[in-house]
Amino acid sequence: MTVQKPVSVEPNLPSPKDFVGSEASSEMTSSEIESAKINLSLLKVATFLNGSKSVAAEEVDSCLTQVEEWLCSKSKDLDMNGPKISQLVSETAVPLRRHEASAPTWRSFHDLYLIMESLKALSLITSIASKKTTKAAKLPKDRIQRLADSTRQVYESLRANARALKSAISEPGVLGSLVDLVVGGSDDGEDGTQLRAELDKTFDTAAVEMFCGELMESWEEGLDGLLRVSL
Repeated sequence: MTVQKPVSVEPNLPSPKDFVGSEASSEMTSSEIESAKINLSLLKVATFLNGSKSVAAEEVDSCLTQVEEWLCSKSKDLDMNGPKISQLVSETAVPLRRHEASAPTWRSFHDLYLIMESLKALSLITSIASKKTTKAAKLPKDRIQRLADSTRQVYESLRANARALKSAISEPGVLGSLVDLVVGGSDDGEDGTQLRAELDKTFDTAAVEMFCGELMESWEEGLDGLLRVSL
């Protein structure tokens, strides 16, 4: 985008209603809806920086405010000061029985990767904006710097969460706890004990352990993927 000339054809940008309508909650996760909205704001900022007149400076200011609020929200969600895991991870991960570790679920990866995707886009935009020399499409330097700093802070918090999860699932005893969770579920009551007793008679223990081991490997691969992303 930095090497492009100002656009000669004005783009027809979508509105939030175009992809986040009344039926969105039945077709998209809440994280996807949030991501779509913030990415639209980023698209408008990028379009403005590219010289388009379809986005007014006032609208860009509103978009940047939305991005700042999103970064503040993600910073709180990913904060690990005090607890071993952040609020976001605690709400999406599954605690393992007889073990302090939490296992990431598809929602954990889903939410973390969506955040990382927006952070990558935002990092690119702030980098371009800081180098812009055209006054017509220039943004306040101090505001861009604050956005860049906040983006980096949220990025590092996300990586800290990924490292904490990876460390937790690598601890001794996690495989056994995961096998217990698969066989007996999370119910510690009488029904859970009875279910486990019946399943113990049915399941091939070696096969369950192999399945759980492969599942843990997939978690590590997913977390490694997050840690490989750079801004």
